[in-house]
Amino acid sequence: MRPRTKKTVTLIAIFAFISAVLSIYFLWETDLSRYDELEKRFVEYYELEKSGKWGKAITYRTPVIQRAIETDYYISQMHIDDKGWKLKSYKIRHIEKEHNKIKIAVDFVQQPSKEFISKIGVYAGNLSEANEITFKEWSVWKKIDGVWYCEDAASRGHLPLNAALAFDDT
Repeated sequence: MRPRTKKTVTLIAIFAFISAVLSIYFLWETDLSRYDELEKRFVEYYELEKSGKWGKAITYRTPVIQRAIETDYYISQMHIDDKGWKLKSYKIRHIEKEHNKIKIAVDFVQQPSKEFISKIGVYAGNLSEANEITFKEWSVWKKIDGVWYCEDAASRGHLPLNAALAFDDT
C-alpha cells in the first residue's frame, strides 16, 4: 500500500471510530431506559397530558405535590388551562443526573387554541404554519420509595397561551 493511501485509510478508520463513539454517547444521553422504569413513567405521564386525563396525571406527580393540591381543584384548573393549548408531541433532547433527580431536556410541541390564535394572532413569531409552538424546557423526575415521580412537568408557556382567555372581560 502506498504511504498516501495508508494515511487516507487510517484517517477514514479514525473518523469512523470517532463517529461511532459520538453516536453511542448521544444515544446514551437521551436513553431513559437506563433508569429503572423512568422511561415508562415519563411516557405515560405525558400521554396522559396529551389526552387530558388530569385525574390520572396527578398520580404521577410527587407525593408532596399530590398532598399540596386537592385533586378536584387540580383537575378543574388543568381543564381550564387545557383550553389554551394542546400538547401534540414531545422529544427528549438530553438527560442529566443531578443528585437524586433526573433532569430531562424536552422539546414540547403544542398547539394553541383557536381562541388564542384569534385573539392574539402570531405569538412572538414562534407560531409555525401548522399553528404549533415548540418549547424547550426541563422535566424533572425523582425516585421515591422505588417509584419515579414528576417533580416539575415544565410550564411550556401554558399561562402565556391562556392569557387571552384568562383576561377576557367579555
